[in-house]
Amino acid sequence: MATTALVFQGVQNDFCDPSGRLYPLLGAQLERRGTLTSLRRLVEGFLAAQQPVFFVPIEFTPDYREIASAEGVLGLIREQRALSRGSRGAAPLESFVPLLERVTVVQAKRGLCAFGTTPLHELLQRASVSTVVVAGLLTNVCVETTARSAYDLGYRVVMVPEATATRSDAEQDASERYAFPLLGASLGVSAVLAQLDTPSP
Repeated sequence: MATTALVFQGVQNDFCDPSGRLYPLLGAQLERRGTLTSLRRLVEGFLAAQQPVFFVPIEFTPDYREIASAEGVLGLIREQRALSRGSRGAAPLESFVPLLERVTVVQAKRGLCAFGTTPLHELLQRASVSTVVVAGLLTNVCVETTARSAYDLGYRVVMVPEATATRSDAEQDASERYAFPLLGASLGVSAVLAQLDTPSP
């Protein structure tokens, strides 16, 4: 691929740790799909190929003023008191911390899109990125929203379904079947990594 960056989201305790406030929503899917294993392999492959990797966490002030009137998924986050800045729930999943020390951790977003309230677009431009590979959580919320924004900003977009998860098979299938084909390519982890330029020895 031409200069390609991986953008991933959601690897935080409230989503991914069994003690997390939002884990009951998608824990079964994470386990059944092996999402975190696939995502870890994807990140490691990008790092090995010396391609840029960006992790975009999500967090809110303890009073949730950014989403005080939000309904839907953001309203649920507020009601569950999840992803509060400085809390254990907002912290990265411990098993990913060593990897995150080797990637660019972007300023935390305050909504669904990795571009919306962060400098991600500027960071990608600075790195001369033309293809954005999108992965993480939740498939039909943050992943889809980020893919749509990347598409509108003129990037080539690649989704990696096996490195994503959401609340149910039905929701996952709807994204893969109807949304992803409108935004770009859908590839497996192996196929994405096979297309990366490997560094010269």
